[in-house]
Amino acid sequence: RLISIAYNLPVWMIDPRISSRDVLVTIVGADISSRVMEHTVKYFAHLKESRFTFFHVIPPIPPQLHTSSYWDYVRDLSGEERQEDMARRRKDYSERARSLAEEGKENLIDAGVPEQNIAVKFQAQKEGIARDILTELEAGNYGVLLLGRKGFKDISQFGLGSKANKLLHTAHVLMTCLIN
Repeated sequence: RLISIAYNLPVWMIDPRISSRDVLVTIVGADISSRVMEHTVKYFAHLKESRFTFFHVIPPIPPQLHTSSYWDYVRDLSGEERQEDMARRRKDYSERARSLAEEGKENLIDAGVPEQNIAVKFQAQKEGIARDILTELEAGNYGVLLLGRKGFKDISQFGLGSKANKLLHTAHVLMTCLIN
């Protein structure tokens, strides 16, 4: 309920058993990632000894293609043209995410975080985006997770994106920061 009424504000959920001060910043190829990056630099750059990872799970189909207008557009394309269009859009989406991650890395360096403490990690989706993020959280022993409230999908004003909702309910022993 708190998340519903704090729509325009970042929401921090803090489990008192935080496992470390290392920070996992989730990136998507949407505008929300810029705000997640700004929040990371503003509120976490003082953790200069912590490890920061900008993490992106590459979906098999870019999320902006989950619209009826896209499928109306590709309906008239040949099979080969559809494949080319899908490949181009997947590449554009990943390049946008990589550009945002590199920008975030530079901003942290400018804020005084040593470059060797900052990583950019992209991986293809294995189990599902939320599950892959959870796997990375556990494998890397991160204590802080920053993510956007939603990505590309148009959700109701008081809703959460599906990945944010799953992570909010399943990630434990860390601080979760939902950014709008």
